Amino acid sequence: DAARDEFAEYGIAGGRVERIAAAARCNKALIYAYFDSKDALFDAAFAAHVQAHLDRVNFDATDLPAYAGRLFDIFEDDPAVIRLASWYRLERSNGPGLPAVISANQARLEKLRQAQSEGKLTDRWDATAILVLVQSIASAWATLNPEFSATTAPDPATKRLAVIDAV
Repeated sequence: DAARDEFAEYGIAGGRVERIAAAARCNKALIYAYFDSKDALFDAAFAAHVQAHLDRVNFDATDLPAYAGRLFDIFEDDPAVIRLASWYRLERSNGPGLPAVISANQARLEKLRQAQSEGKLTDRWDATAILVLVQSIASAWATLNPEFSATTAPDPATKRLAVIDAV
């Protein structure tokens, strides 16, 4: 949790193991003994975050509006989620990819393809496009610039309804 919070706030490059150790009330050397490096600690924290996220949203390929609503709730309730994912995309864009992320993507795409083959979901777009669009809509409000959000954004219930309706 301490690593997740640190990396959500500062990213991998800006995150400091000293602050993580202090927040976790443990020895910095112990962190390195378990994780070898700050990068490995980030990978472990992000992988745990992905698994917790998947458990919480309960992906259902046959009810994408409800899934998008649950995603919206997570982004609304915990802004660190979107920050951590943003840092991951920024600082790991050229890497091989984390097994947890690859597995999560493959599982959702497989469920979407299955729903399409059963006629429960449109095949107008491929599964990848559908997943990208649904996730983009669900996270749209969380990624707006602060000036726009502060002046014109509706209340959370109205935003959530817009996400569900759009999906």
